[in-house]
Amino acid sequence: MLEKARSECRVKDESIRKLEDNLQSMENKAKGKDNIHKNLHEKIKELEGQVELKTSMQNQSEKQISQLSEKLKGKEETCTTLQHKVAAFFI
Repeated sequence: MLEKARSECRVKDESIRKLEDNLQSMENKAKGKDNIHKNLHEKIKELEGQVELKTSMQNQSEKQISQLSEKLKGKEETCTTLQHKVAAFFI
C-alpha cells in the first residue's frame, strides 16, 4: 500500500513537472508575442511620424507652388504689358 502511494505520488509529481514545463513554454511564447507586438507598435508610430512629416512637406510644397504660380502670373502680365507698349511704339 505504501509502495502504491509512492507510485501515485511519483506519477503526480511527473504530471506537475510536465504542467510546469508547459506553463513555462506558454509564458515564453506570450513574452515573444508581446515583444513582437511592441516592435510592431513602435514601427507603426515611426511610420505615422513619417507620414505626418511627408504630409507637412507636401503642404509646404503646395504653398510654394502656389506662391511661385502667382509670381509667374504677375511676370506674365508685366511681359504682356511691355509687349503691348513695344508694339504700340512701333505702330
